Amino acid sequence: MTIGWDNLSMYCGALVLLFITPGPVWVALVARAMSGGFRAAWPLAIGVALGDLLWPLCAVFGLTWVLSIYGDFLGALRWGGKYFHDYGLFSANKIRHRNHL
Repeated sequence: MTIGWDNLSMYCGALVLLFITPGPVWVALVARAMSGGFRAAWPLAIGVALGDLLWPLCAVFGLTWVLSIYGDFLGALRWGGKYFHDYGLFSANKIRHRNHL
């Protein structure tokens, strides 16, 4: 599969739009900058920028392939998580009803 320059430029444009859209990261960055100044805020800003650059690169260059190899394991992990979640809800419900007796 190849990506043309037009598709790549649209993808980069979407990333720029996503990056400039305010969200929880912006709130955290503004809060950190207001509480501690530039010295406290720059590590978070660098970390967010690197994460925004590295995550799509990992996805493009083969993380999907690695995950496809471990598909069965991830399916079992999903069902184990569902069991753990359902068991926790059942236990919490049983404890709540026991206290009301």
